[in-house]
Amino acid sequence: MSEKFIKRLKKRIVISTLTMFVILSQTVPTIVNAASNDDIMDVINGGGTETSIVIEEDAIEAPAANPVVKERSEDTSDNNWTSNYSYSNQRKEWSDGDEGYNSDGREHTSRSDGNVYKTAKYWAEQHPELKEDLDNYFGEKNLFNMGDINYKGQRTCLWDAITYKDQVYKALKNKTQRSDLAKIAVENGIIEKESYKAAPYVALFEYYGIINRADGLLDYDNSTKAYLSREQAALMLGRFMHSDSYIGFDGDYGDYVEYYDSSMLLGDDEKAVTSKELKSSMTRLEFIYLLVDSYFPSDVQEARADGSSKDAAKLFEDIDKDDYITTEWVKGKGLYGKGPNEAARAMFKYNKIDDDTDAHVQAAYKLGILTKDSKGNSNLFDNVTYSQAVRMLINAGIACADDKSASY
Repeated sequence: MSEKFIKRLKKRIVISTLTMFVILSQTVPTIVNAASNDDIMDVINGGGTETSIVIEEDAIEAPAANPVVKERSEDTSDNNWTSNYSYSNQRKEWSDGDEGYNSDGREHTSRSDGNVYKTAKYWAEQHPELKEDLDNYFGEKNLFNMGDINYKGQRTCLWDAITYKDQVYKALKNKTQRSDLAKIAVENGIIEKESYKAAPYVALFEYYGIINRADGLLDYDNSTKAYLSREQAALMLGRFMHSDSYIGFDGDYGDYVEYYDSSMLLGDDEKAVTSKELKSSMTRLEFIYLLVDSYFPSDVQEARADGSSKDAAKLFEDIDKDDYITTEWVKGKGLYGKGPNEAARAMFKYNKIDDDTDAHVQAAYKLGILTKDSKGNSNLFDNVTYSQAVRMLINAGIACADDKSASY
């Protein structure tokens, strides 16, 4: 059975209370109309501990023999080669004992679709100076094979490198090594200043082929106005969490949007998300929901199980109880009889949340994916920048490696 199909079987079946009443109003309106406001609110409000993750900045010693950037060799290898495509047009049949790699480890044949996909080794080689710097710093074996984690070899991804809890994980937990990684990022022209918040992470994002591929689909920009579109967010999440061969790749965003659409607040629905919406900026709330719903379902269930549906209002200064959806608000906005996407569009327009999004926000905060700004705000309805998305993904990996998640 294909990996993609198996993942789809695992998709959540829990829907928000708002969505439930929208669906009921379409299918059995007499039930909804017969319920009083108090009846509906009892369901919405029926079904906390506040914890957060702090990345420790001491304790772990840097690898002994590696300066930040060694003097590079003049030979960057004639074996480096480029392509605009994640997979080649050739197909290959698997044989017994075959691990799927070609002889140099730059390609891997998917068991599920037979296509030949590029590996992390290939993507790293597209930036030879960066590859040399990070290989010198960590040792190549600590970036690719890592004890052949999950038998992935050269097709590993950054999520694997972090959650394997070895050199990459230790560097991300250590203040001195984060500074070293920021210097490498600046040295390689990925980011302008070492002081930028995403600077310690973007070199690894480029090394593993998450950003700055030749296809131009996800070119990193550290500007405060550089927002991720919804389709770019799906692509960044997929590249961070998986090898190319896991999801498949059609040369555009389509496979990744399809893979994650059931975990996107604007997703697969009878009033489907439009091409314009997919190319438009995603909010921080949407990105948090996408990440947590896709990979931390047990943490969301824990948040629901605590009996409270208004935890975000307790955690953040910019959210209060008036920001939660009520039946009067739903009726006033004419949302009865409308699909989940219409409800989500109204939530974004009016900066509203419901019990389902509240649980996702609570889980993200517990895991350290969502943090307060200097004013104690969540900024859920601001657009998510490249820098913020990079940091949220790194924090998600560290949360898993630190055993903070109930989902792993």
